[in-house]
Amino acid sequence: MTSIDPYSNPRRGGFHIRHGAERQPPSPRVDDEHRSLQQPPVGADSVSARTTPCRACGGGGRAVLDAPQYTAHPKHKRNTHELQQQRILASYGLSRQLPDSDRPEIVFSGRSNVGKSSLINKLCNRKKLARVSATPGKTATINFYRVDTAYFVDLPGYGYAKVSNAERERWDDLINSYFEADRAVCLLVQLLDSRHAPSADDVQMLEYLHYHRIPFVAALTKGDKLKKSEMAARKEEFEKICAPYGCQGVVLTSAENGLGMDELRALLEASMTPETED
Repeated sequence: MTSIDPYSNPRRGGFHIRHGAERQPPSPRVDDEHRSLQQPPVGADSVSARTTPCRACGGGGRAVLDAPQYTAHPKHKRNTHELQQQRILASYGLSRQLPDSDRPEIVFSGRSNVGKSSLINKLCNRKKLARVSATPGKTATINFYRVDTAYFVDLPGYGYAKVSNAERERWDDLINSYFEADRAVCLLVQLLDSRHAPSADDVQMLEYLHYHRIPFVAALTKGDKLKKSEMAARKEEFEKICAPYGCQGVVLTSAENGLGMDELRALLEASMTPETED
């Protein structure tokens, strides 16, 4: 794999990131029973505090994107790594359609055809929860899945060249608007193909996550395609690549044989588990 300078200039690619967008006061909270999805988010607050009540519960406070992990309310703590209840909630193609954030959210990001849908299905032990498309760039919406007491949020795959400029701009606005809104993001899972060095678009996304201090882990997909003798070295190389961007962990995974799924589920659980005070 080719070495990458983590502090090189931002790349331009399939995802045009908006840096320094003006942030608005947080939107009104929804009821404690987490029933309402009617009111769209207004905007996000500034990133300043390192601890906060759970925004998914309406506790207020400020974002915790610079903290080691999102500080969730105890009611969101789960006791096992098994994801028991899953269902598709809705798909949104325009930023104004995005629902209010009423529970913890785990976000999945990656280039087209990196295997996001397959990974989500394997994590949930479902074959058809997330639709797997054979055509790169087919997913042009943000898909919300209800998984136990959280949402899995599947972002459109970036980096696919065969789309119109208008469609690309819509994707850009959709993704940027999601991150600029006041959402209860616990963790982002950035998918990277374990067989290849990160693309220019992958590096741009890593820069975006680092710039906005969004907590994330890297899931290396298609690990079953590697030789066993290559696995440890490949993971170590990705750890060195991702560390300067604030990556909290690298997991080698396979949606084919389940490699790394327990480890990744544990990281997702930990991101929604409240920190205990000494």
